[in-house]
Amino acid sequence: MEILAEKEKRTKTTSFERDRMKLDEKLRKLRDKRKEAYEERLILQQEIGKLNIEKAKLEAKFDNLKVQWGERGKEGEVSKKPPKDLEEFIKKPLNELRSIEKETIIKIQELGPINLKALEDFDAMKLEFDEFKEKVDKIVEERNSILQTMEKIEEKRQETFMHTMNEINKHFQKVYKELVNGEARIELEKPDDINSGLIIRAQPPGKKLLNIDHMSGGEKTLTAFTFLFALQRYKPMPFYILDEADAALDKANTKKVSKLLKSASEMAQFIVITHNDSLVRDADRVFGVTMEDGESKIMGIELPPETEKPPRKTKSSAPSMEAN
Repeated sequence: MEILAEKEKRTKTTSFERDRMKLDEKLRKLRDKRKEAYEERLILQQEIGKLNIEKAKLEAKFDNLKVQWGERGKEGEVSKKPPKDLEEFIKKPLNELRSIEKETIIKIQELGPINLKALEDFDAMKLEFDEFKEKVDKIVEERNSILQTMEKIEEKRQETFMHTMNEINKHFQKVYKELVNGEARIELEKPDDINSGLIIRAQPPGKKLLNIDHMSGGEKTLTAFTFLFALQRYKPMPFYILDEADAALDKANTKKVSKLLKSASEMAQFIVITHNDSLVRDADRVFGVTMEDGESKIMGIELPPETEKPPRKTKSSAPSMEAN
């Protein structure tokens, strides 16, 4: 289930990344089109504005001059005070004014015909631009929604992992204390990166704090048992199978493990394959495999409760068989 869940997460992440790349490409194209349309609109607006202003100024000045000089020709003088913008022309001689008039007419002719459909073209372009903008806004909104969902999933993943690791770490410290009366802990290689490796550190009595890679075989076995029981206490399973997991332990440490197994067997069933008589004596049921006439045979023994068991005598008195 964990493998399938991981595959599903990767599939979803890949799908999200693929969709995100497609959305980014669409967004880029739409932005380019919007930029081009916007630049075209600005150019058209500037040209139209300049032409209209220039034409209006020239036509207004030309008309005012014609009116003013027409009235002056009829009446022989200006009947009223001229506008301020005409004072500079009134003071100039007639020849100079006529020269200015010719220059003005030439400038008007140079402007050429005005595109009266420019406003209509602009309105059509603006309508198309608004449609593109609406689509872009929708794509951006969907993209942001996907990113928010991915962030929430990642936050939940981080929170769940850290909670699980902290709880297992508490059980790990407690079990190691019970097992060897030492200090131990688990931690990430990079505290903020849940994808980094997991470091197991333990400090047996009378020794310095060690990484699991620097421990002896027996110390590694005890640390592994501690980690197993920490997981078992956090999330118990119905049964566990241990295949000669105690092979590297001496008698004293085997007895500690046996006591821990006995305590944990109240909540789960342990199937233990072992050649250690200490574990065999503490088992509830023993199944032995013997060889008779070249054929393997299995025999089972249900041991009496602890209160009914006879006192232990010597090592040779224990049954030499695999134990459950």
